[in-house]
Amino acid sequence: MHMRLKLATVALAAFTLTAANAYQAMAEEAKTLKVAWLFPANHYLWENGGKVFADAVTERTDGKIQWELYPAGQLGNNIAALKAGLADAAMISTSYHADKFPLSSVAELPGMFSSSCESTEKMWGVAKPGGILDNAEYKVQGFRVIFAGGLPPYNIFTTDKAIETIDDVKGLKLRANGEGMSNTARSLGAVPIKVSSPETYDALTRGVIDGALYPYSGLFGYKLNELFDHVVEGSQLGSGIILWVISDKAWNSLSDETKNIFTEEGAKAQSFLCEYQDRRDTESRQRVIDEGMNVVTLTEEQQKIWQDRVSGVWDIWVKKMEDAGRKGKETLEAYKASGN
Repeated sequence: MHMRLKLATVALAAFTLTAANAYQAMAEEAKTLKVAWLFPANHYLWENGGKVFADAVTERTDGKIQWELYPAGQLGNNIAALKAGLADAAMISTSYHADKFPLSSVAELPGMFSSSCESTEKMWGVAKPGGILDNAEYKVQGFRVIFAGGLPPYNIFTTDKAIETIDDVKGLKLRANGEGMSNTARSLGAVPIKVSSPETYDALTRGVIDGALYPYSGLFGYKLNELFDHVVEGSQLGSGIILWVISDKAWNSLSDETKNIFTEEGAKAQSFLCEYQDRRDTESRQRVIDEGMNVVTLTEEQQKIWQDRVSGVWDIWVKKMEDAGRKGKETLEAYKASGN
């Protein structure tokens, strides 16, 4: 009798301890992560990228992972916010932090891709955990990339001057962020000026810039279609990159199961976003045509002239990176091979 009672007591204690540990694990896993980004709350990069990922994670974790949102630059510099613990995750544009991510500007180089999905696949190959950019630039900042989003190829949009030939670009003040994009603008004879997307409308109205290297898909979010009258397309001038990142501290606080969910849903969100962007770019192009924008499409012969003009940008970029002690050549080769 005493033996049975003792065994029952031990079993009950073991059950209680197991239940307590399980409850503690559940309690530890339940958390709200703070996520920040520069763009407006309803920006398509959030709605069709970040939000797709965040909602899927919340659903798959049965609501244990929740999100506290800080759009429109509410936390200031997103990299600083991550380091200070003000944000756990962020959607960042590497070209807005060119001093911290110089090698990441490889994605801005001309002649590399012709779609958002192609750009995204290439960037993911070098930015993913263990990739050359992760090892060179992201680990030192204390975060890891969950997924990447390559913007559709940039075109040159202008307010007053139509670009009929490559020589028409000479002397234009163009929005061009990042090392690669700036070198491309210079190679065409333009003057590159760093302007963020939220600042572009004001920069155009004040005459700070005459135009911008920009995708069709990004025009309407900032009403830039109201200011641009001309665009020249078909030159494959590179584009920008968006990264969805999480701080190492926040990542390490997750269970292995939740980390797997983040990885799986990140891959899905990445595909969803690039496919959406390619559709949106096509639809936006047709929309500006319907609104009366003058669209100049380069012929094959003209495309060759443009590509010849910017062909030295790769070498300029590599030399600058190598002179600064960075792995420019290795990064470029890895990027070119990625996604193939």
